Amino acid sequence: MSVKRVEVLPVLITIMVTSSTLATGAPGPTFRLASYYGDHMVLQMEPLQSSIWGYGEQDAQITLTLKEKVYTTKTFQGPDNDWIWKVNLDIMPPSGPFDIQIKHLNSKNTTEVIILQDVLFGDVWVCSGQSNMEFTVFQTINASEEMMIASQYPNIRLFTADKVESEKALYDLQSIMEYWSLPSPKTVANNSFTYFSAVCWFYGRNLYDHFEYPIGLIDTSWGGTPVEAWSSRDALAKCNISSAGNDVFKTEYGIEKKKVDGPGEDSVLWNAMVHPLLNMTIKGAIWYQGEANTKESRRNTYNCSFPAMIDDWRKKFHDASGGLTQKLFPFGFVQLSSNTPDPTVVGGFPVVRWHQTADYGYVPNEKLPNVFMAVAVDLGDPLSPWGPIHPRFKQDVGYRLALAGRAIAYNEEYVKYAGPFPTNVTVQEKDNTISIIFDNKKTQIRIQNDQGFEVCCSKDDNCTSQSLDWHVAPVTKALSTTGIEISTKQCAGQQLQALRYEWRESPCTFKNCSVYSVENNLPAPPFVMPIDKIINN
Repeated sequence: MSVKRVEVLPVLITIMVTSSTLATGAPGPTFRLASYYGDHMVLQMEPLQSSIWGYGEQDAQITLTLKEKVYTTKTFQGPDNDWIWKVNLDIMPPSGPFDIQIKHLNSKNTTEVIILQDVLFGDVWVCSGQSNMEFTVFQTINASEEMMIASQYPNIRLFTADKVESEKALYDLQSIMEYWSLPSPKTVANNSFTYFSAVCWFYGRNLYDHFEYPIGLIDTSWGGTPVEAWSSRDALAKCNISSAGNDVFKTEYGIEKKKVDGPGEDSVLWNAMVHPLLNMTIKGAIWYQGEANTKESRRNTYNCSFPAMIDDWRKKFHDASGGLTQKLFPFGFVQLSSNTPDPTVVGGFPVVRWHQTADYGYVPNEKLPNVFMAVAVDLGDPLSPWGPIHPRFKQDVGYRLALAGRAIAYNEEYVKYAGPFPTNVTVQEKDNTISIIFDNKKTQIRIQNDQGFEVCCSKDDNCTSQSLDWHVAPVTKALSTTGIEISTKQCAGQQLQALRYEWRESPCTFKNCSVYSVENNLPAPPFVMPIDKIINN
């Protein structure tokens, strides 16, 4: 019996697998792993099972060995007439490093061997979205310091998918930007908008600092892209969106006088950059996107399209993995930060922020179960070299998202993971005031300034987001340590219709919105509420 050894590609060698190569049906050796398995990777740990899959010859026998445990299977016919194999591993605790040996015995009695080296078991998170997710550690505030300490985290591993779009759903990634890597100044901060995602890195690093077990981070993002491009046709159909992105979608940001264009056609990034990942087991996903949906033609459907995308990702990851990925896996997102340095602009950002919560103002909620959020409205950066739409303070974003993730994804009930939210609002017409109590008096608040609140009093009963009938309602006093009173004098004698908070593209300067929680220093999220839902005294 002849034996041929097949070496796994060293992770730090730059190798580009092009679309044209894959289209010929001959992307490499017949016996090979799926694109996102390699040396230094992290596989999902307990309580979930992980799997490894790849390609082989017809009716070939596969033998996989991990920790002296032997798994056997045979190839079967998969999509595109490929013969594939898949092995579900035993449930593993956080552990490693391990070598995994995989043998392929074909009908000619020839054995080929792949050895995966330095494999860890931990939690695997997918990080996706547009340019603020793509934004790298190289671009953050204090980048040099962050780059230098990256190598202190060898048990966090990084992987970046390349930018590919497709009209049809792909079974495997066509191209990889960064193979599984250990953190280093180079691998976390190669360049601007290249790799590695700062939000993804800081989120994973905060989780590792807390849990101290391996974390695998998979970045699949593309700047200037709408949610429709990341959604399957099934998800879009639930919102009656059939061709919203079929126009050529262009977004221009002020980045070194260059245009940053991303594909906007329906489902093209779902097909090429998410669908290929479905076979693997993941812990959860985090998301930073929405800027591309602030344009008027796209913003009003986000309260449907975003929840529908989350539901669809969950169903398809669960089904494709054979139930190994949880049916309701945790999903975290960053609520949009700021845009223009002009604090008077309303624009589309407040609408999308609200729609990101399915119009509840907070998560998790009935439409977004097991979903967590990092509020970033107070992390604006008008002096960012990459334009104010790209704030550099991604450390704060990662910290806030990880704090919420610990509470929701990891069930740490003691973690106070959100800023204050109004639960009791009372209109006192004779005094021209509104009293607002936060979190049923369970949260001690800090009032940093008297700005941010507005009331609408329209004679035409027409209080829209862009209405000119909104008036400043300054904070006049604190109500103990858990509430505030605001003035509605500008609406005296008129019909009071609605209340809103921080409803601007850039409502406040850095960490200086009006209301924060004392315990965790998190800001109250933006909200809007009709007066008919408020108790009147």
